[in-house]
Amino acid sequence: MKDRRLRLGKGRSIIHRFFRKSVCASFFLSVVLSLCSGLLFGQKQIRGSVVDAKSNAGISYANIGIINSRVGTISDEDGTFSIAIPEEHLKDSLTFSALGYDLKSVSIQILGEDKPFILALAPREILLREITVAAKKEKVKVWELGNRYEKGGLNMSSAVEATAGASVALLIENKYPSYREDLAYPFFLQSAKLKINDNTTGPFKIRVRLYDVDSLSGAPGNEFLDRSIILESDIKKGWLDFDLSQYNIQVDGPFFLAFEWILEEDEREALKQVYRQFEEQYPERVVMDSTLVDGKIIPALHYIQFLPGNAFGVSLLPFSLEHYTCYSRYNSLGQWNRAAYILTARVSVRN
Repeated sequence: MKDRRLRLGKGRSIIHRFFRKSVCASFFLSVVLSLCSGLLFGQKQIRGSVVDAKSNAGISYANIGIINSRVGTISDEDGTFSIAIPEEHLKDSLTFSALGYDLKSVSIQILGEDKPFILALAPREILLREITVAAKKEKVKVWELGNRYEKGGLNMSSAVEATAGASVALLIENKYPSYREDLAYPFFLQSAKLKINDNTTGPFKIRVRLYDVDSLSGAPGNEFLDRSIILESDIKKGWLDFDLSQYNIQVDGPFFLAFEWILEEDEREALKQVYRQFEEQYPERVVMDSTLVDGKIIPALHYIQFLPGNAFGVSLLPFSLEHYTCYSRYNSLGQWNRAAYILTARVSVRN
């Protein structure tokens, strides 16, 4: 197993290594701060493993949490997990979700703290779309949709343990400024691209996810990707490219392209410590600010000249905010909220 302490666990020296001369900002909603203190008292600590019901093998990076709440995490690569349940949620159910498996919920009241428990998820039967193979290879025309503008970085993966599974979703539509007159629905996804603004911790993992648009809220709705697609990279800056051509994914209208930070428990703990040390050493560089989105004030905590971890590219340009729509959630299975920034991400599609 890789020694992640070499990347994240060197204490105060990391703060100086991560410090940037250029001004960057890390975005956190203020509710994350209140959650940090709330989890310290009256909480129930649950540990266990998420496994495949047929093979009994651990399921990597399963999403675990209380739906539409601030409580959520992901399993580690071997399927093990740990989650703190605040007192006000002790009568709720803990939901387990993994791409390619049936969702399952368990009452928190029956889960004990004394010993880990095993939760088995049943593999979901996948109906593959029909693929037509032509004798003569035809030239395929590809279009690009999405936001290419970038001005700043976003890192939500460094908050408290309960925020594991944070992700950001960009609404993909065939309209100005990415309008393609000769592109019609339905079309197939060839690739997805995410701009990495900065990476200070070496190799990292990102998962791509696809959601339809909820007809009532306009937020990400049902997920229609049937498998977990995770890319590991060590790039410092630049575009991260997910090849989707082999999956034959067809979309019939606007949809959300989402990317999820994948951090295991020890990585999250090490990164949290880095932020704590920065707050102690440079309290004057931790400031609260707010942004107005659709008439609603969204508070955010900014770490001035400090952005450790892996940061996604985002745009705060008025042009981007006017023409694109972006949502984020701060933990696995948490509620999607309108974001005060626009994710820098693109898709390539074909008819």
